[in-house]
Amino acid sequence: MPEVTTTKPFAFREGGESRIVEAGEQCLSQACAEHAQRIGAVAEPASAVVEPQAKPEVEAPAEAGQAERKRTK
Repeated sequence: MPEVTTTKPFAFREGGESRIVEAGEQCLSQACAEHAQRIGAVAEPASAVVEPQAKPEVEAPAEAGQAERKRTK
């Protein structure tokens, strides 16, 4: 059973039983831990958080026959 830290309480049903999982560090079944991760109730370690890289903006090519001109605001 994985030990996870939940950031908020949530309801989980397994084996015909429903229960409220409280916030905090605890051992959960694999299915419960996966559910907590899917709904965003698991605290991610700071080292595991990866920020997406910014994609460079690509301008669309100018239409044929039109001169390029700078945009003004």
